[in-house]
Amino acid sequence: MRSLAISTIVLLLAACPPRSDATVDPEPTDHTSAPAANEGAAAPSCAELPPAESAQAAAEQGMQRLEQSRDGEHYLSGPFEEAMAQLRTAAEQGHREAQSLYGRTLFEVRFLAQAPTPEEREDYVAAFTFLRIAALRGDPAVDGYLPGLGDPQPLVTEEPLSQLPAEWLAEAWANADAWMTCHGSIVGDRGAQ
Repeated sequence: MRSLAISTIVLLLAACPPRSDATVDPEPTDHTSAPAANEGAAAPSCAELPPAESAQAAAEQGMQRLEQSRDGEHYLSGPFEEAMAQLRTAAEQGHREAQSLYGRTLFEVRFLAQAPTPEEREDYVAAFTFLRIAALRGDPAVDGYLPGLGDPQPLVTEEPLSQLPAEWLAEAWANADAWMTCHGSIVGDRGAQ
């Protein structure tokens, strides 16, 4: 799952990279406030999204595989990773429901299993990137899911966000804002239009 998260973050950032000279302190000492997510950011270079039908097909396949990967309250590892890869593809292609489901599922699986670890940074950044995009696009499933997803800055003093390093959240906010700069004119689920 870790290599999947890393490779898909690379793909997301390649499609809409934030300004390259923006820096985030890798070892902040203050976890009570996040650096401004889009402070000094220039317009990203935007890649065109594939056809909406592609996003819809990936979302449907990912949702079906996610349901099939359930084993009671848990997921079967291999099928779960395949399902999440499909959902990630649909999320990157602009499918709002897949963005929401991918972010919520990844956050819940990671956060409920244990306290966040540095090795899980990419997963948390990916989860919050897509949760924020879904919130900004008006997905009802994330409305009230976590505090401040639609706010300009992450609410790092609110639970459960206060348990994550502020720079992880700032990175997710910057990634989401870059995606929205590129593709914010998309309304609803691309495949449902």
